[in-house]
Amino acid sequence: MTVTTKEIFDHMRPNLTDSQVHALYKLMEEGADLDTIAQFAGVSPIMSTAFTSKPNGFKFGATSLKRLEGINPRLRKVVDRALEIAEEDFMVIEGVRSKEQCFINYGKGRTAEQCLTKGVPAQYAQPKLAKVTWLNNPLSSKHVTGHAVDLVPYPVDWEDATKFDKVAKAMFAAAKELGVSIRWGADWDNDGKYRESGEYDSPHFEI
Repeated sequence: MTVTTKEIFDHMRPNLTDSQVHALYKLMEEGADLDTIAQFAGVSPIMSTAFTSKPNGFKFGATSLKRLEGINPRLRKVVDRALEIAEEDFMVIEGVRSKEQCFINYGKGRTAEQCLTKGVPAQYAQPKLAKVTWLNNPLSSKHVTGHAVDLVPYPVDWEDATKFDKVAKAMFAAAKELGVSIRWGADWDNDGKYRESGEYDSPHFEI
């Protein structure tokens, strides 16, 4: 849904002084365009993109909706809003993670002895597979508490990093709009340099 100048005004009103409100009313009466209103109101470029986005027609399928069950409500709002404003359609591949799934993940790339050392039953050891987690505590993932979600572009293309970047752009725009702080697995230190050493989890977002 395209947002009007009045809706931007209503959103920003609580943070404006009386003089700013006066000036903003005048701009609106003069027919100022949306970009001018957004700039005056102090909306960042990312947030402005979220405000002015057009309907994209993207909707979560039943599987994605099921995977979103139980995640933190604030994170859920960010994901839902991100889908509304995204340039790239995406789906949910994981929300809340079960204890067994934590064991399965930890067992990949590790021996039975290594698993037992961390309290993971030996039956989950799969030393011939590549590691998928480097957590010191197999159960410390934010997925366990519903504070993380994994998203992938749809249709899935693991080789095209730019599609993951578009999903991230939508997530950060939505988070900014809603006042929620998030982290992305492809930029843990939030320095704008994607996929540096240890930053390879492009689907992962957490609060």
